[in-house]
Amino acid sequence: ELLVSDEGFEQLLAAYFEEHHKIWYEDIAKNFTEEMLKIYEYIGVDKNIEKPVPVIKKLANRQSDVWYDEFIEETKWLKNKPLFEALVNGNTRYALIQRAGRVFQDKGERRWFEMPANRFKKLKYYLFRIKKKTEKLFMN
Repeated sequence: ELLVSDEGFEQLLAAYFEEHHKIWYEDIAKNFTEEMLKIYEYIGVDKNIEKPVPVIKKLANRQSDVWYDEFIEETKWLKNKPLFEALVNGNTRYALIQRAGRVFQDKGERRWFEMPANRFKKLKYYLFRIKKKTEKLFMN
């Protein structure tokens, strides 16, 4: 849902605002002054004004890194390397396409296994082999 929302917002910006400046929280938290100077330049504020002082600070610590690593490890669909790289690079359109493709593929596989002819295919195969072997034993 977040990918769809991000992509929708990107399309809205592209449709109604010819130029827009992307701001990422991670970038501001990492280097507040430099990012704010980029924003000042974009909106046309004089660069010679006093450098902005950070009013936010990054709250992440080692525990946050552990949670992040656990989330990445436990989230099956993030194992898709192109999807993960698209998310890391902020390419929401490609990430949305990758995620949707994976969801459709999973649903297709699930439907295939739920079909009556395929549901017990392995069991039917083994029963058939047992039947043939027992017939061969009793025929000889």
